[in-house]
Amino acid sequence: QTVDEVDQIYFEVAERAKQTALRLVLDDAGDDYRMLVFRRTQIGVDRLANSLKSRGFGAMGLHGGLSQGERNQAMGMFRAGELPILVSTNVAARGIDIPEITHVVNYDMPDNVEEYVHRIGRTARMGRRGYAITFVAEWDYEGWEKIRSHIGDDKLIQGKLPIYD
Repeated sequence: QTVDEVDQIYFEVAERAKQTALRLVLDDAGDDYRMLVFRRTQIGVDRLANSLKSRGFGAMGLHGGLSQGERNQAMGMFRAGELPILVSTNVAARGIDIPEITHVVNYDMPDNVEEYVHRIGRTARMGRRGYAITFVAEWDYEGWEKIRSHIGDDKLIQGKLPIYD
């Protein structure tokens, strides 16, 4: 079950356009945000975090392939608000309880409804408003339909990006 304080927005976006879509979401987020971005694999986490850093965004990755020290540093900076973007795998994000998270981005589609609900439950804590953004790529439609039917279209907003083709 999801909370009403979460605006659940999805974008149909080609896989190759996801980075551009994320930059548009970041532009729209303003100056004061804390964003948790989910990727499916460790290498996907590293690639996206490095790409964001190279474009001047404060971002770090979090996954099981990192040393405990690296994970602690990323979590500590994110928790303290020194790092606005944390790119993470599902497993690494288990137990993250930071009420200030404003945005959860499903950069890669969750595998099932439970994973979707768990991911977006990282935002809209303690009565705060939050945004759950899901990118639906060309091969994600079957999985997304299962999530949609469980969540209900009345709780989902289809966003439009100027880059979708």
